[in-house]
Amino acid sequence: MKAIKKPVLVEVWQLPKMPEIDVRDIQNIFKELEQTLPTFVFNKVRCIFDPQEYRVNSLEGEMRAYPGDYIVQGSHDDVWVVQKDIFEDTYEVVER
Repeated sequence: MKAIKKPVLVEVWQLPKMPEIDVRDIQNIFKELEQTLPTFVFNKVRCIFDPQEYRVNSLEGEMRAYPGDYIVQGSHDDVWVVQKDIFEDTYEVVER
């Protein structure tokens, strides 16, 4: 048996590059994320500054994400991380 996965429209957000560690810059990153992400998605994201990475709480547990990676929101409000190169190979942006 063979199958093709049905296309599903999802919401996506690209994680911003983190600045060098500076308190003012850290506050700006959080403000930018808070303004960009819906509240329930924002509440699932933490920034870790050494090494520069994000942590996203998904149904499968805590996922690591790095600047440039994408947070994807599925049709049931579940969220997960997709690495930048995998996203660019497997997703097509249809609306900005």
